[in-house]
Formats: sequence, C-alpha cells, structure tokens
Amino acid sequence: MTKITFEQARIIAEQQIKALSHGDIELVILESETVEKWYGWIFCYTSKKFIETGDMKYAVAGNCPLFISKLSGEIATYFTSYSLESMTEIHEEEFKLWQLHLDHDIYDNTQLLASLKKCMNLTMADVVKLKSNYSLLIDAGSYNRLLTAQEKLAEFNIKCSIRKALDL
Repeated sequence: MTKITFEQARIIAEQQIKALSHGDIELVILESETVEKWYGWIFCYTSKKFIETGDMKYAVAGNCPLFISKLSGEIATYFTSYSLESMTEIHEEEFKLWQLHLDHDIYDNTQLLASLKKCMNLTMADVVKLKSNYSLLIDAGSYNRLLTAQEKLAEFNIKCSIRKALDL
C-alpha cells in the first residue's frame, strides 16, 4: 500500500489553496496549525496579508481546513460552521476510520447478544448477519462515537477494542 508523504500532501494543499485564491488575495498555509493524524493531515490557511498585518479586514471567511488523506491524497472539506474537532469527527465517521471489534465471540450467549442488539441499536437482521459471519467487527466510524459505544457495552460485560481501520 503506497501512501503519500507530508511533502506531497502539502503540495496538494497548496495547489488547492492557490485555486481558491482570487484577485490580489494570496492564501497561505498556517504551518503552526497543521495537524497530523494517523490517516492524514489537516491544513488550515488564511490570507498572507492577514498574517502580515493582523488586520481583520484581510481575514478570510469560509476558509475551511483541508483534510488530505495519507492513503490517496484525496481532499475533504467540511462546513466552516463546525469546529475543527467536529470536522474531525465527521471526517472519521464518513470514512469509517476506526473500527469497534468484539474481544471474543459472544454469538453463543443469547443474553450478551440481546445486550449487543440493544446497546448498538441493531435490528434482528443485523444481529443475524453478524452471527452468521462470526464477525468480531461490529461497527466503524469516529473514534469518540465508538469509545462511547465501547463504554456502554462494557456495562453489559461485552469487551471490545477500538482499532484503526487501515494499517498505514
């Protein structure tokens, strides 16, 4: 599996930011605000004039951070009404970047299966599918949502682990 480097991701971000620039407004990456996650980088940007002057009249509205995938170089953006933390949650959920796995097979225990169904809001068809596949993978999405599910399942003595969806 080939993944892109930070330098390649930065070039992708710079090209996207350049395409967003208009008139005499030059947009630049805020180096100190770049965030690295195991699955990619988050690049924030603003106008060069704003950085130089600090004058709000040069601030850029609607400049959503660019999420660049380490795997593909794909760019994802989200509404600027969200905080960076919320954007990260949405991104992880959208791309199913974390997985919740049962630590052991519970499919022969009716009581645990009923608890799993209730905690995870599963349909009977979902449970049957999991059971027929002997799947220990029960959900995928954002880390924080899966952490909440893991804690809820632990209350019913169902032990789970959260893992990265990909091994980059």
